[in-house]
Amino acid sequence: MRGLSPHAFHYLKLPALLLVTLSGCGPSQTDVTGKVTYNGNALDKPGGKIIFFGSDNVPVSAEINSDGTYRASGVKLGENRVAVTYPNPRFQGGKSRPRVPLPSGSGDVPKGADESPHLTPANYADPDSSKLLVTIQKGSVYNAELTGPNIK
Repeated sequence: MRGLSPHAFHYLKLPALLLVTLSGCGPSQTDVTGKVTYNGNALDKPGGKIIFFGSDNVPVSAEINSDGTYRASGVKLGENRVAVTYPNPRFQGGKSRPRVPLPSGSGDVPKGADESPHLTPANYADPDSSKLLVTIQKGSVYNAELTGPNIK
């Protein structure tokens, strides 16, 4: 570069590098919308949450509406593990009680038997055991279809 000192050339590289960095990468988060269903239907129960865990393992959660829809803001782009939880209103004390062994052939669970803190199967509440995995891109819609025993 004729007429420029070596120092001037060095100072021109910094703005060019900043421009490439700022324009090339873009934000690494986005909003995700979708619907959560259980056995094919929205689970009209209060307190449901869907939680996304990106590569940084930082949870981003969203409330699930009574019609199963949700909107999660700030979900990390790329692969996300997902957990879904609906709290069991009958669960007492915030911790599980010991299981009561059932006699063989008995039908109903006796009073005082262990109840799960979740209405849906407990594996969905853990992103490692839920087996729910999604690759998030800008404008992603993710519908989580859960299955399990009927909820009473």
